[in-house]
Amino acid sequence: MKSTICVIFILCIHSLLHCQISVQFMPVNAYFFSADQMWNFQLLNSSKKTLTGKLEISLFRNSSALIKSITVNNVSFERGINVFSGAEKNMAIEHFGNDEISNAFRNTNILSPGMYSWCISVKNELQQTVVYSCNEINITSFSLPVLQYPNNGAIINTTMPVLTWLPVMPGTIYNINYHLHVWESGKGPALKIGGDLVNIVVPTTNFQYNDLFPELTIGKNYYWNIEAYSGDYYLGTTETWTFALGSSPLAKEADVEEESYRNIGDQTTNAEYVANNQLKIAYINSANDSLLNYQIFHNDSLLFAIEELPQVLLRNGRNLVTLDLLSTGKFTSEEYYTMQIDDANGKQYVFNFKYVEL
Repeated sequence: MKSTICVIFILCIHSLLHCQISVQFMPVNAYFFSADQMWNFQLLNSSKKTLTGKLEISLFRNSSALIKSITVNNVSFERGINVFSGAEKNMAIEHFGNDEISNAFRNTNILSPGMYSWCISVKNELQQTVVYSCNEINITSFSLPVLQYPNNGAIINTTMPVLTWLPVMPGTIYNINYHLHVWESGKGPALKIGGDLVNIVVPTTNFQYNDLFPELTIGKNYYWNIEAYSGDYYLGTTETWTFALGSSPLAKEADVEEESYRNIGDQTTNAEYVANNQLKIAYINSANDSLLNYQIFHNDSLLFAIEELPQVLLRNGRNLVTLDLLSTGKFTSEEYYTMQIDDANGKQYVFNFKYVEL
């Protein structure tokens, strides 16, 4: 019995002595550390044989609070440098912590700013730790771009303005690109008439409006904002600003005339609502939807919704929405229509209205 124990002990010592593994951590993005970057390391097996065992990758905050762990069983660590294939990554078992940072990392795939410990562990078939190594990483915050010109509410005198904005900071962030959106709306930024006039990706912090895009018109309101990306990582969106062309005042915003808006959800049975060129509704966004999910049907064909109606952006709470039905060219005066709204909570609102072209 003693000789058997001695043999096992000698084999274990032999295994530990001859399986020499070291960890080499590779550089990571200090602003946008993603789950994929937890694999940015190499294992060097400097022994003369292959080791089979378990790989554990862990991310901690304050050296103890687990953010995420990745475990892969039955891994073969060959002689020399070991990196890990997609097949091995697909075999990984993931586990997240239960605090706010862990939940944010799970949902956004980007680690919140702060100091973290990134640790690699390899165990052999006897569950003995062959190597355990950690690297401290500092995830840094950043600022979104800020719109500069045209100023919010400005009236400009050129059909070819140069739109400018301040960059994402700091300037060391990799591969910054800006998605510029410009659209027309006479009744607030929530409505996009015919979609974007400009939807383009630019690497700089300015854009010269030109003849490749629809001409800007005197007396109309235009809205614009910027989405910022680092490579494929979405960073965030600026405020939405408005400007107009020429000397005419900006078109009156919808919320000036609240009494003319039909409250959705509290309509009276058989009450008739008349939409004079425009359909005006007051809608409470209780589901926090980003877009109004609506359809409009002609009362003679309730199975087929009218297509290519304007997109309506929503904010939280109460929204005053003005749909310019006249400009769509899809409605007939003195005819009756039905509007249907569905929200993310499964609620549905339906009401009838009469369209009148003035």
